[in-house]
Amino acid sequence: MRIPASLRGAGSCIAIVFLLALTVSGCASLPTDPPERAVFEQNNDPLEPLNRNILDINQFVTDKFIRTALSQVGRDYDAELKNYAQLPLKAKDATTGADITDFSRVAQIWVKDEPKLRHFNSPENALKALAALEKEGKTIRVVYAQDRESGIKLFANQANLDRPTPRHSSFH
Repeated sequence: MRIPASLRGAGSCIAIVFLLALTVSGCASLPTDPPERAVFEQNNDPLEPLNRNILDINQFVTDKFIRTALSQVGRDYDAELKNYAQLPLKAKDATTGADITDFSRVAQIWVKDEPKLRHFNSPENALKALAALEKEGKTIRVVYAQDRESGIKLFANQANLDRPTPRHSSFH
């Protein structure tokens, strides 16, 4: 007796579904013994040991390139890691050409297609330059301002620049 192909296919599907159900039910049952259940709850990721071996970040992330670059400019990588001091900005005001000495008032403009930021010793100088750049039709990528209290760089459009006084101040 020959079984029609449509029934053979259905039988195969039923067998596969049955095997999958057995496999899943074996994985889904939780331990009932309290100590075993506690261990299960703590270590319920069966792939965790495999992930640790495959995703060991120290196997492929290395500091050798940074060490090489620092040694080429005469600096010690290990000493640099221990130094948390903020590096001062060494720049001249793009408008006046004067050295920037008051870092709490620094502002910067990044003009599209320019490789470096334009530095300004005050938000006032930056805002004047911004108006001139926009009048020239330049595209501005971003304007930064320093937060006076923390010293962090902020997007100037998100900074609070006090208008009543002649000096603008981020988050003053």
